[in-house]
Amino acid sequence: MNLSHELQHIEPRAQNSPWPGYEHYRGYGVMMLPYSSGHLLGLRVFPQNDFAPYRSVWHCTPEGEWSIYNDGPSLQTTCPRWWGPALRHAELTYIELNWAGPNELQVKMKEPSLEWTMEMAAPPLLKRANAINAGIPLRAWKLRPFIRLQEWLARQVLDMGNVRFSFVTPSGKEAVVIPQKIFLIRSSRAVWRGH
Repeated sequence: MNLSHELQHIEPRAQNSPWPGYEHYRGYGVMMLPYSSGHLLGLRVFPQNDFAPYRSVWHCTPEGEWSIYNDGPSLQTTCPRWWGPALRHAELTYIELNWAGPNELQVKMKEPSLEWTMEMAAPPLLKRANAINAGIPLRAWKLRPFIRLQEWLARQVLDMGNVRFSFVTPSGKEAVVIPQKIFLIRSSRAVWRGH
């Protein structure tokens, strides 16, 4: 497994969605990672989409206040486009990504200050699930029973918690997340504004 090689070679570009009437995003991310401090961090890296390549860091305080920090052309073409009504704060800032190893990613921001390192892994069960997902046609993700089955498998087999692959965002837009591959975070350490 070499995520660095695979993910760095997604060519950044704007392109139309393969589903007419839908916006589309191709890339990778950390859905949400809890820390012992009570903070949550998430990451979205979308080199290909309908607008322009961008990166977003998601942060939730222990009190439940959400912020999204975006490295892209505007807040209207990055994650706040869909999640804005649920946010306490959103802003544009520079987000640096560095692959320190084949499966180790470093995320840095100067303002607000963030140094985040994580290492990903794919145990044998996940490798088999990823191989099966690779053969699923895109049109299957338009079928609600199929999506609910995928959510059930994610909860019951992969222990991913109450994950949803189809939902309505706070801005009222319908969304479908199509995970072609899923990896586990083997280890992670983050320093957020000195904490």
